[in-house]
Amino acid sequence: FIECERERVSLWEMDPEAPLSEDSVYGRLLDDYEPGITVSMLDDLFGEAKERIVSLLKRIEAGGKEIRTDFLYRKVTDEQQKEATQYLLELQGFDFDRGTYALSEHPFTDMLGPDNTRVTTHFYEENFLSSVYSVIHECGHALFEMLQPQEDYAYYLNGEKTMGMHESVSRFYENIIGRSRAYIHLIYPQFCRIFPQVFSDVTEEEFYEAVNHVTHSLIRVDADELTYTLHIIIRYELERNLFDGSLTVEDLPRAWNEKYKAYLGMEPENDREGVLQDVHWTHSFGYFPTYALGNFYNAAYYGRMKEELDVDALLRSGDISTINDWMRENVFKEADRKTPAEWIFDITGEKLSADHFLTYLEEKYTDLYQLDRLD
Repeated sequence: FIECERERVSLWEMDPEAPLSEDSVYGRLLDDYEPGITVSMLDDLFGEAKERIVSLLKRIEAGGKEIRTDFLYRKVTDEQQKEATQYLLELQGFDFDRGTYALSEHPFTDMLGPDNTRVTTHFYEENFLSSVYSVIHECGHALFEMLQPQEDYAYYLNGEKTMGMHESVSRFYENIIGRSRAYIHLIYPQFCRIFPQVFSDVTEEEFYEAVNHVTHSLIRVDADELTYTLHIIIRYELERNLFDGSLTVEDLPRAWNEKYKAYLGMEPENDREGVLQDVHWTHSFGYFPTYALGNFYNAAYYGRMKEELDVDALLRSGDISTINDWMRENVFKEADRKTPAEWIFDITGEKLSADHFLTYLEEKYTDLYQLDRLD
């Protein structure tokens, strides 16, 4: 399959006889998903992210604070989850006159037209947070499409957003908004009403801590906000090594396990919970980094948003529409018309970096886990 990818990339070149380096092959694959992103850029961004996230993880582990999570696995009904997710979609501003909501094996969002956006989730009897945060995440994707300028549809400009742009928005609503203290304050009373068997002995603070609990996981889609980027970095490093010739496909499972042991302190017992857990590599390479790039983008524009809006006050009052309006004007409006580099610079006045995201994580989890602040 690696050879097929090299051949496919060679066919994109103006001069099919011109030799391609291994870096240029993988670079072209990256560029296919996120135009302008290069191997050297990702090496710098992910190198800094890995160092600071692993350091923060070690500080959390050394701190020893225990966070209660038992109530997250109490049994709930499908009817309760349906009511909760419907409430969340309405709260986020999903337009049910222009979209619909259903169940599927794996949550996704699909836009079939300007007035036909589909959002799905799944219900787990003993893990209600899975549907909660998948709906918030997928609603972010939906809002990105629903709130773009109507003229983009008229002139066929829609559909040019990159994966990194889209993941930035979905993960902005899921994590930066959806796991914030102010958002938990907003939804906590409704969740107590909808899930009385879950929240009868749970305080608002315990709920906030639980949805932000840091734990080591072998499975990317189950990872917490802090460790998720490490899952992406592992995949990026393996992809890069496959194309620079330092790793063979036969050695991929071993290399995967070694990186999980080194970065997350865990080793898969089998390939199902290891190298075979994602479907992305059956299609192509270069997709995974866009998830982390989304984190870097949204932390940067969140910084500007906080300069212009009192985000916590808006969330506590339930006024998400003002946040959506800001996103529409500053993040959504030009996304189909600009490269990622142009787009993020015009929003923030800065080039892409990992620092905003890493600082956000350090401040949030230092507070959550009551760690000593670093100078």
